[in-house]
Amino acid sequence: STPSNSSAASDVYKRQTISLHILLWIAYPLHYGPDGHNYIYYYIDIFNKEPMLPMVLTYRTPLAPLFYGSLLQIGGSTVVAIVVEILSLLLIPAVYLLALSWGRNAARTATVLFILMLPFQIQFHQISSDALFSWFIILFFLSLKYALECKNVKSWAILGIISALTVLTRPSGLVVIISLFAIFFLKLNFKKIFKLAGTYLLCIIILLGSFVIYKGIRFNDFTISRGSNYTAFMRIYTLQKSLFSPENG
Repeated sequence: STPSNSSAASDVYKRQTISLHILLWIAYPLHYGPDGHNYIYYYIDIFNKEPMLPMVLTYRTPLAPLFYGSLLQIGGSTVVAIVVEILSLLLIPAVYLLALSWGRNAARTATVLFILMLPFQIQFHQISSDALFSWFIILFFLSLKYALECKNVKSWAILGIISALTVLTRPSGLVVIISLFAIFFLKLNFKKIFKLAGTYLLCIIILLGSFVIYKGIRFNDFTISRGSNYTAFMRIYTLQKSLFSPENG
């Protein structure tokens, strides 16, 4: 195809994408997700001298509550809707760049399929960690791609920062740290590997360590998320003696 035809097709795709997002914005206005209220409680309580809901502050990670809470305080739901819509649109070129390693046709196909994945797009219309976590996960894979290609300190530092932010959005994001093992598949000498791995780990330790130290000083809880221990206790208790039984009403 000629450059003019490609440009015209690109303009059509852009208009259709924007039209789809406007339609979704109207059809699915911003609303609270499953844990949306908890994030607002977190944002309010984190600034209290004596928190009323310490379990929320120790169980939830801070990024989603601070993100949504600050935007709501700045301009209400309108500002939140605009910002998350921008984040959603930014993922379109990110997906294209991520798939570009397999060629332009593969990148275009992946981008179109991504745009048409309506359940994914709809999660950006609710106050929850789902959209923010998904955003960071795609950003993580994109930064991992460039870290493996560039093989320099800057790219691995960016990867470390994005990895830490992913964890601070949801504690299950800790799984991304295993990406460090990818560095051993690169044809680099040990000194270079040590330097890049050290940069990656240092960025994660600084960000996550600061958060854990803050929680330890304020709540005497040196964890990223306190939920796992309580969940395990609850599960053991309910397995041994069911709470849902006639004698318990």
